Amino acid sequence: MNARNFLTILLFFVAVGHSAFAGTGHEDKDATYKRVDMNIDVNKEDKEVGLKRMELLDKMLSRDLMDRKRSLVRSIEDDYNKKIISLLNSLIPSVFDNKVLTHVDVNFFAPDFESQIKSSQKASVSIILKREGFDIWASQNPSEKEALGTIKQLIGTTFKIPDENITILIVN
Repeated sequence: MNARNFLTILLFFVAVGHSAFAGTGHEDKDATYKRVDMNIDVNKEDKEVGLKRMELLDKMLSRDLMDRKRSLVRSIEDDYNKKIISLLNSLIPSVFDNKVLTHVDVNFFAPDFESQIKSSQKASVSIILKREGFDIWASQNPSEKEALGTIKQLIGTTFKIPDENITILIVN
C-alpha cells in the first residue's frame, strides 16, 4: 500500500468518525466522563489438573492410539462386508462377485468412541449387484422396486442398520 492510498483511507475514516459523533454530545470538550474499572478474574487451574489434561490430550492424539482406532473401525467394516456378502450370495445367484462397501461413521476423538463403533446406527452400506443376478432375484418378486426393498429390509433387520443407510446399485 503506498502513502497516497494510506492517506486517502485515513482521511475517509476521520471524516466518517467525525460525522458519526456529530450531534451526540461527544464534541463537548467540557463533558465529564465516568471512569469504569473492571476486574476480569480468570480462575487459575491447578497445575496438576492442567498437566493431567495435557496428558489426556496427548494420549487421545497419539499416532499409536489413532492407528489402533482406525484398525478397529476397519475390522468392523470388514466384518459387515463379509457377512452381508455371504447373505447376498445365498439369495442372489452371483453372476459375478457382488460388492459390498461398509462405512462406519465415528468421531475418533469422542469419549464414547467404543460405543459409537459398536452402534449399527452409525454404519452405512453400499451394495453393487450385477443386473443378470439381480433380475433372477427380482423375478421372484412382484416388482423390481419391491425386490430392492426386500433386500434392504433383510439386511437392515439382520444387521440392525437403518434402511436409509443402505444403498443398492444395479450395474450391467
